[in-house]
Amino acid sequence: MKNGNPATLAILAAAIVSLTIAEVALIGVGILPPVLSYSLGNLFFSLLRLALAVYGGLLVAKKGLGAAAFNGALLLFAGSLTLCIATLAGSTYLGRPILGLAAPDTFSMILLLSITVVENTLLGAVLAAIAAFVSNKLGKD
Repeated sequence: MKNGNPATLAILAAAIVSLTIAEVALIGVGILPPVLSYSLGNLFFSLLRLALAVYGGLLVAKKGLGAAAFNGALLLFAGSLTLCIATLAGSTYLGRPILGLAAPDTFSMILLLSITVVENTLLGAVLAAIAAFVSNKLGKD
């Protein structure tokens, strides 16, 4: 994706969503603890998502930092939104904590999850832009 092919971005987004669903499934059946316990398994999935967001930024590094930041933001937005939806579904239908956040009521939980999505989106933008900046400075694709 030297020119920023949208199909490649869609594939990366599907990969991040699939990784997140796999992590949630492992949490749902009890193999992994909730995400915020930061076990090695949870960290592995988080690092994979971050790596895909950085890669998404590197793919469009020559188009500029804005394009790289957009890709990183979009990719981590997809992953964190999937995780937050799974958190709501897990607590509602499975009675299991997925993310590991405690909130006194539904409004507070939705507020916490919204903050999580915004933070992850910004993190994806910043990391992808930094990766693109370094890539451009080093003169590599």
